Amino acid sequence: MKYENAKDVLPNDLFSELQKYAAGKLLYVPSPCARRPWGIGTGYRRQLDERNDEIRTKFAGGASIDSLADAYFLTPETVKKIVYRKKENVSMEIKEILQLYTNEKPVKIETGTEKPAYRSTDTDAPTGLFLELLVEYPDRKMTVSVCDYVFATPERVKQSASAIEALRREGYACPRILNTLRGEPCAKVGFKDRVCTVFAQEYVEETDLFAAATGDGFPPLFDDILFAAAKTASLRLAGEEPSAYALFEPVTACAGFEDYVAEYVYGDLKNEILGRYPALAERYERIAYLFSENRRTLCRAWGRLPTSLFHGNFSGAAYVDADGRFGGFRGVSEGGRETCIQHFVRLAFFLSSLGVENGCDEVFDAEQRERRLRAFRHCFKVFAEHYAFTDDEIRIAPLVYRDLLFGAYYYWSVTDFARGDKTRLAAFFDYLEKQLQTDEIGFASILNP
Repeated sequence: MKYENAKDVLPNDLFSELQKYAAGKLLYVPSPCARRPWGIGTGYRRQLDERNDEIRTKFAGGASIDSLADAYFLTPETVKKIVYRKKENVSMEIKEILQLYTNEKPVKIETGTEKPAYRSTDTDAPTGLFLELLVEYPDRKMTVSVCDYVFATPERVKQSASAIEALRREGYACPRILNTLRGEPCAKVGFKDRVCTVFAQEYVEETDLFAAATGDGFPPLFDDILFAAAKTASLRLAGEEPSAYALFEPVTACAGFEDYVAEYVYGDLKNEILGRYPALAERYERIAYLFSENRRTLCRAWGRLPTSLFHGNFSGAAYVDADGRFGGFRGVSEGGRETCIQHFVRLAFFLSSLGVENGCDEVFDAEQRERRLRAFRHCFKVFAEHYAFTDDEIRIAPLVYRDLLFGAYYYWSVTDFARGDKTRLAAFFDYLEKQLQTDEIGFASILNP
């Protein structure tokens, strides 16, 4: 750049005024044209934007901060700034989101569900978002979900859409996922300064299938629910995104499940119990060892087990079709690929424990225990009528049962139960230790009679 004497360029009065402020200093006077943003000329800014979008997408799909830092040669702090920063001027209003689907003006909009959904255990991570809207038009209704949630990725919505179509071909009146005007099953939008996944479904009247139960503890349409699960498993629906409940996924958010188990078994639960009753340390260590050995065996066998795509919602948000049959679960966000045997075991635990406030109480309540075991066995008898179990599944079933018994069924109950007296807790440990070493269901005789 060529330097010029200001006296030769500026008018005398302006030069005299300038001397008051910058005599003897070297000044740069920028061009009056608008400065181009950094990196635009070389294309590097665009490359960085694309990289950052890719990082945010992988993080939303479950990749950890550390794995992204390693993959992109960045520090964890830099990755956090990328994935957690708020995007300015991208937020859409609800009416704009609805225009992704139709230009028709809605008659009524109701907020059906709005809840926080935690995306990460990282203390610096913001709370996720799950907003559900019921939108009514003159001739129809639809539900629209807006999610900033690790288990509501575009990939998961797309595979759920394909699974729903497969089930509809089998005769289930599952509510379809509706395409946007661009022909896509979902969209990524800015909402409340977040990058969210949006998807819509046909509206159906929900029925709380689990509000009433028979004398055996079975809800209405109990066997229909079981048959639907067995049918879904038999279809072997293909998908890459795992269920929110998958336990052995190596490269997703579920990879953190081993850390979660370790924290539960060897951290919070152990400290809570042994802090109160140190004399029970030996009993607890035996249980923790049996549980961990069971998981290690499962990990080695998991890759050989058949999988399918399943809905992940066991909360009762379901519906009955026009013929009075179970129509299917409406939830999408937590569903995904799962081993068939684990889905069966988890569903059986859920259905067999309806109305039970604390599963640990069965130690001292023989009737509660027998009711749960009877219902659980009934579930697998129905599964076996409609689903051909492989040899691996029959062998692995007791291990999955033990894993979910301690790691899921008793999970929310043990800590409260531990605050009782030492004698009750010691009896529970003895009871659990026996369960972790035996097949109390008798899977082999049920699944391979």
